[in-house]
Amino acid sequence: AVREAYEETGFLLGASGDLGETGNESWDEIRSMNLAPNLEKMHYVGHAITPASKAVRFNARFFYTWVHEMSGTLGGSGELSDLAFLSLRDALSLPMVDVTEFMLEEMILREQTDFATPTTYPFFGYRKGRQYQRYT
Repeated sequence: AVREAYEETGFLLGASGDLGETGNESWDEIRSMNLAPNLEKMHYVGHAITPASKAVRFNARFFYTWVHEMSGTLGGSGELSDLAFLSLRDALSLPMVDVTEFMLEEMILREQTDFATPTTYPFFGYRKGRQYQRYT
């Protein structure tokens, strides 16, 4: 997640450290800055699995962090276009897949508690062709 965010947005969630040999161009670039991933700054949102009927499936965990915890310049590799900072509510006005909408709504709920650590976390998936959510 840290490497992909760096590649796609230009922002790195890193701290002083040595990655060692990686064999990956992006990780080597991060290593040259004497940085390593700072995973303790990642906050878990939830887990989602897309339905078996979809041509492209994913089994993903969603995380958030604060922009002040990151370094870099908004830009990335060009894989994503129209990169911008939006409020959670403004982001919901954009077209997106249901799982992304669900996770943003979860973030809005957390915002109401000043992002206190929740006691349960959401799972989003499909069962018998219908959306299914549970908290564990």
